[in-house]
Amino acid sequence: MKNFIQTTAHALLITFSRFALLRYEPTIIGIGGVAGKAIAEQAITSVLIGVRRMRAVRRAQVSEDAFFSAILNLRISTKGMFYSVFAVSYALGGLLFGKKSRYPEALVLVYGRDTPGEAKALLQIARPHIAVVTSLKGAVLSDDDAKPDAVRLVESLTSSGYAILNMDDPEVALARDRTRANVLTFGFNSAADMRIMNYGERAEEDRSTGVFFKLHYGGSFVPIRLASVAGKEFAYAAAAAATVGVVLGMNLLQIAEALSKTDLRLGLRQG
Repeated sequence: MKNFIQTTAHALLITFSRFALLRYEPTIIGIGGVAGKAIAEQAITSVLIGVRRMRAVRRAQVSEDAFFSAILNLRISTKGMFYSVFAVSYALGGLLFGKKSRYPEALVLVYGRDTPGEAKALLQIARPHIAVVTSLKGAVLSDDDAKPDAVRLVESLTSSGYAILNMDDPEVALARDRTRANVLTFGFNSAADMRIMNYGERAEEDRSTGVFFKLHYGGSFVPIRLASVAGKEFAYAAAAAATVGVVLGMNLLQIAEALSKTDLRLGLRQG
């Protein structure tokens, strides 16, 4: 009986999630890669939150239940069979009485953690409009079930979508051949669409106080300063977030202002 209830509830939550996405039409921003996903999620959310109603799934919470929570706005602490019952009831109430004006305009979802194949089920729930790939670290771009989740993410895009790829990672750069979508790149590479330049780090008394660099895009540039962090991974995350912002109509000054107010250490602690 317990298994029947949980299985039925799971199927209903998938159906409700798909219906919610069709009804409210949020922009879905998916993040995939072997490393750097949590920092990228934090940066993207920070850039967009000032101009869009946002909801995100943290990397530490990647699962079908986390996707249900983000899409259906479930706030339930109960576990097991009671979770299934409450989740279905809560979700149905939200769909019946929820208003589009209160639903997030954008969802930031992290697809898969470290084991290949985790994204397959998640893509059955929500296909992204924008896919960000951070790093593949030597992963083999195979055509079988062992292909990296980030590759599945890029392949799921339609021709109207955007693949945002790390130009400095050879495997990620090759992933552009796996998609029908528009492709934009970021990185230190001179061929990157969103190019990182003049990178440096500040330190006081042997303690890092932040990083600074410039982001160049389409003939314009903007200086970026990120406080209390150290490492190029934060520059990559900022560049990825800036590229998403540009796709969604933001200018570089808006993006720089948003990044200056965020603490990307939160994403680092998420993993």
